[in-house]
Amino acid sequence: MRARLLGIYRLDPNRPLPDRRSLPSVPLDSGASTLREDEDLLLLSPHHTGLKVAERGGVLATAWGAITGCLAPLPDGLRADDPLALLHLYAEHGEKFARQLNGHFSLLLLDRPRGLFMLVQDRFPGITTAYWLERDGMLLFSDRIEPLVRVFPDERRRLDRKALHQYLADTYITAPATIYTDVRQLPCGEMLRVEAGGIERRVYDGWHRPAHRQTDAQTALSRYRGLLDEALGDWLARDPSCGFLLSGGLDSSVNVALAAGLGDRALPTFGIAATDFHTDAPYARRVADLYGATYTEKLVDGSEIDDLPKLAWEMENPFFEPGMMLSWNALRLASEQVGSVIGGEAADQLFGACVEPCWRRHGARRRFGPLLKPWLGLVRGVARLPVARASSFVRKVEHRLVGHLDPAYWCARYGFRTCDLPALMRRPLPEDDRYDTLALPDADLDALWNFGCTVLNRDYTAYGILLANGRLGDLLGIETFSPFCDRRVTDFILSLATELRYSAVPGRPGEFVFKALHRELARELLEPDIIDRPKQGGAINPLIHLQDDVRLGWVGRALLGSPFLDDLCRREAIAGLFADVPHNATRIMQLVALDLWHYLFIETEADGPPDFTLSEFLKLRAG
Repeated sequence: MRARLLGIYRLDPNRPLPDRRSLPSVPLDSGASTLREDEDLLLLSPHHTGLKVAERGGVLATAWGAITGCLAPLPDGLRADDPLALLHLYAEHGEKFARQLNGHFSLLLLDRPRGLFMLVQDRFPGITTAYWLERDGMLLFSDRIEPLVRVFPDERRRLDRKALHQYLADTYITAPATIYTDVRQLPCGEMLRVEAGGIERRVYDGWHRPAHRQTDAQTALSRYRGLLDEALGDWLARDPSCGFLLSGGLDSSVNVALAAGLGDRALPTFGIAATDFHTDAPYARRVADLYGATYTEKLVDGSEIDDLPKLAWEMENPFFEPGMMLSWNALRLASEQVGSVIGGEAADQLFGACVEPCWRRHGARRRFGPLLKPWLGLVRGVARLPVARASSFVRKVEHRLVGHLDPAYWCARYGFRTCDLPALMRRPLPEDDRYDTLALPDADLDALWNFGCTVLNRDYTAYGILLANGRLGDLLGIETFSPFCDRRVTDFILSLATELRYSAVPGRPGEFVFKALHRELARELLEPDIIDRPKQGGAINPLIHLQDDVRLGWVGRALLGSPFLDDLCRREAIAGLFADVPHNATRIMQLVALDLWHYLFIETEADGPPDFTLSEFLKLRAG
């Protein structure tokens, strides 16, 4: 991990800030310069980041990440990524000034005359992230977790068991939680606002659907194509030599097709194929050939999982998602030729990837009417009794009756089902109630889909996809970008009428044309069979990493030989996963990643990235 910033802001006027020289070593590589130091604020940043601070009239501002443009006019000669632009926007727009910025960024602003401090996170954290820790009359903040727990090492021993529950169920952890109880992550489109020593979180730019909806298909199609062209053109102007991740799926193929018309060079594209596993690589080759792009492909065989230790170090939170190794290999391939890449992340989620579970829930609501809510309440109430919570049987009954009606389950389809966790864990974990099933707006299908797109899909996009891509790109020194994360494109998709995001198939209830407007654009650009085929998705089955019998044996012995997992999980439950490896491959790799995380950050408190492979770690654990 390469932290760009460590800041300390004084909350208690009676407690002085620590002297910089008294701080323990923090992972700010290549040495740290003092950006700002006074009685209220200390800012440290590595020399190589080029991070700048601007101050005018007692107002101070800085930002990290990629600010690619500004939606409001700026004075002549002032660039959007200049911290002076932040001061100008703040003076013009007040506390919502960051809504005028495009890109992926975090920023801080200190208004000394007002005694106001703001830490701001854009709508797509993961690519750039802000973490904070309140302790001893101080607010510590950084773009990485590690500097915060280096300053207060005892924080490592305070693991958030509710966050651990979410990791096991979802394969990732969402803000504001981190794996450490007291270290928080600033969520999408929120600011941490500090005034008179008090701290509050405010949403300044969340995902939301405006009251006015785009309803005319032809007008929407023209506008949609124009906005994607603008987003791609802005990034190409920023980095004319950038490359494209090309999986062969709809989103990455549309990106290549549109970008090919914006210049006269052969676009460099990069894709992944897999030994003995199906991917969309044949379609990627066709798209590249259709638009005269160069295409570089890597054939993966599963052995690439040996890189997992350094990926776990970079993630900081426990993390394993089936698309993780595909992203890693594609980005590593691209990093050999280009400095930034464009992908298709977030398109599915913005258009409403949870449409099917939402429809199931709404359909049940219509069939059962007023009986459904009390029934749900009864089932959930019984399942949450202390005795029932520890019973796998009761939880599986609950899952059978209620779970398939919960749209939130779309976000957790890779990890352990919550009904399986009581059998796995030695001690019950706290329930993850981020999404209260009983509070979902299931009477109104449009409102339910709106919830899915602005809450469920938002969280999965930010913490299950973009976090991994941003961190892995950072590890390789390559920037990642998706035009669907451009502010203008995001706002437009969220404004679409429901039928333009997914249209019902006449006479076939519960069946939809997914991403309806996006598909219409694709029909103008791509061949029909590329558009109408079944979706493969952006992942390779983690079974590819467990095909080697020798490695599989190491994995089994390592999981059963881990002192951390032995304290956390029942041995017979871990052993039972290996009775059906194809079905449990993701769950097995989740436990491997969790144990590896614990070894790196808790058991050894490693000072830097590991220099061993996963195979070497497994042999060590296996004894």
